[in-house]
Amino acid sequence: KASMPWHFGWSDCVRQDEAWTRLACEGVFSTRGKPGAEEKLAQIHRELGGRDSSLRACLTVQEMAIAAVDRLGSERLRHEWLPSLLNGSLVGALAFSEEGAGSDLSAIQSRVQATDSGHYLLEGKKFWITQGLWADAMVVLAREGSGHSLWWVRANAPGVTRQPTPALRAQQHAATANIHFAAVTLTENDRLGEAGTALTWGSQMLLDIGRFGVGAGAAGIAERAEVLALDWCRERTHSGQKLSDLPLVKRQLLDLQLEVRTARLFIEEAARLRDQGAADAATFTAAAKYRAALAAERTTQIAAQLMGARALIEGSEISKLEAEARASRIIEGTPESLELLLGGELS
Repeated sequence: KASMPWHFGWSDCVRQDEAWTRLACEGVFSTRGKPGAEEKLAQIHRELGGRDSSLRACLTVQEMAIAAVDRLGSERLRHEWLPSLLNGSLVGALAFSEEGAGSDLSAIQSRVQATDSGHYLLEGKKFWITQGLWADAMVVLAREGSGHSLWWVRANAPGVTRQPTPALRAQQHAATANIHFAAVTLTENDRLGEAGTALTWGSQMLLDIGRFGVGAGAAGIAERAEVLALDWCRERTHSGQKLSDLPLVKRQLLDLQLEVRTARLFIEEAARLRDQGAADAATFTAAAKYRAALAAERTTQIAAQLMGARALIEGSEISKLEAEARASRIIEGTPESLELLLGGELS
């Protein structure tokens, strides 16, 4: 059947907030760090990727915000925020991207400056922030002196304003926002990690989590495209034969299936390395994200070609999957930026 089962019991969740609550109640937000956690998270992200990429994106961002507070925050910040982030009652976001700084985070212009009173002032604008519209707080990357630092910024702080982004073709329900910080006051307690080190460690640790979620979600997109294409070709006929029996179509279906299995193997291996704490886990995660996103794009294109005019219908499932596949190629590292990263690691 065309419908894919929801193995984690969310089939009765008809609204995104219901699924979010279920994720929290089942302890998904607090999974990371437990034995076999990465394998389980890969399965969850794969399933959500094929069903609801907006929810998958929000889950990934919540995981990144939790990791920032847990691994980089002060004891006071962890005590104040971590329990509510883990149970899903408070929502986090990551404010990294700017109009002129996407994959190249060194190009960001947002800046934090110390004041004579011992506080800090944050100025800047962030763009395309997933979950930004409803986040209670966000991890902000900003220049500080000659380096870059991470900060935990409350969304209701004076000087923070949020606006919806223009309508997006992908992740349409991920509450994506453009955010302006105008003289937002911060304290040392709001700092995440050491001053000036964000580009060399903190942000890379968070991006690693993001790449794993995006890559697993992309594998799920590919799997869903395979289901749609196979169902279509088994039902449709041409000159008295099912499309699935025609030699040229069989070859296309084989290409599709190989892409799906390649993506799944990459993500499963990344999960295994992450669960083991392997030294090359982050590098392989970047490779898995790169390969799974490529598979998502290729499989949705093959499925759309096989489904003909159905794929041109605005709002059809396959047209949505094509858009989500394209987004997976861009978010948390474009193919070109990942090729530069992986080329450097392998050389």
